[in-house]
Amino acid sequence: IKTIPEEKPVGVQLFGVEEKDFITAVDLVEKNFELININCGCPAPRETSIGAGAALLKDPKKISSIVKAIKSVSTKPVTAKIRLGWDSNESVKIVKEIEKSNCDAIIVHGRTASQKYMGEADWDAIREIVENTSIPIVANGDVKDGQSAQELLEKTNTEFGMIGRRAMGNPFVFKEINEHFEGKEWKPSAQDKINCFFEYYDSCEKLEMIKLSDLKSKAVQLTKGIEFTKQTRVKLINSKSIEEIKSALNEFEKILA
Repeated sequence: IKTIPEEKPVGVQLFGVEEKDFITAVDLVEKNFELININCGCPAPRETSIGAGAALLKDPKKISSIVKAIKSVSTKPVTAKIRLGWDSNESVKIVKEIEKSNCDAIIVHGRTASQKYMGEADWDAIREIVENTSIPIVANGDVKDGQSAQELLEKTNTEFGMIGRRAMGNPFVFKEINEHFEGKEWKPSAQDKINCFFEYYDSCEKLEMIKLSDLKSKAVQLTKGIEFTKQTRVKLINSKSIEEIKSALNEFEKILA
């Protein structure tokens, strides 16, 4: 796991089931991070099939035990990322149990595990948690721009919000939100999006993390919404090398010019 000074402070998210495994992981990685997060919210079968991720919501005492285990060997802040419950909303009960571990904060995604990403995040449920706990709560779910970020904070009565999936395809969302709270509206230009890809590529190269499938995915995600010519878009989607990705984007830059 690699980081660069420019992105500090940065946290690491760990997933697993057994306390001893978390302790081992913390010993290996904590020196590079400013906080530790426990994944208790991912609904992917890869994690839940072994009892990790959102499956931990079925046993809140286990989550509390994991937090205590990590805090026994680390001075870094420890947080947990949860959902409202496994297949029904039991979030207040879950949070009350985690609270006993002196967890430093809890990030709450406003859906149950069984919902995955279907339907809308239940911001009212997050507000109920806030009203029934003293632990800092970070609200998460369905923020896509400045307006929705403002609504999330207002409706949940939280001081903090978190952005997940949206940031993968639109890393500009953070600037959009900051500008919104300053009373301004801002959207990235097509050139901003293309420049962002090349900045990402440079960072991957610097960290020796070049991977064709990842770069291709990022190129497609970052350029979503740009009015590509059909030929350029086809080249990007069908690219079989990093040079082909860069060539397709350079061609579009010429069109913009």
